[in-house]
Amino acid sequence: MHHVEGIQCGLPVIYHRDGGGIVELARCYGVEYSDDLAFAIETMRTAYESHRRTVLSDPPRSGDEMCLRMVDIVQKMRTV
Repeated sequence: MHHVEGIQCGLPVIYHRDGGGIVELARCYGVEYSDDLAFAIETMRTAYESHRRTVLSDPPRSGDEMCLRMVDIVQKMRTV
């Protein structure tokens, strides 16, 4: 979960497009690459402040908050 921890600490992400489960979250907070890592690094360098603002203004939810929201969802399903 290094990508989540980094994002929660305010760090944008450079991620490989075939990165598995990282891709879904990281696409909101960083730059994708496939073959040209150097280009992705330069893109991040150029747009770093914008990505950083996004990370700081809307970070992923904490594990505790995620668990509480899941409990709410399950409880609502039981009442249906």
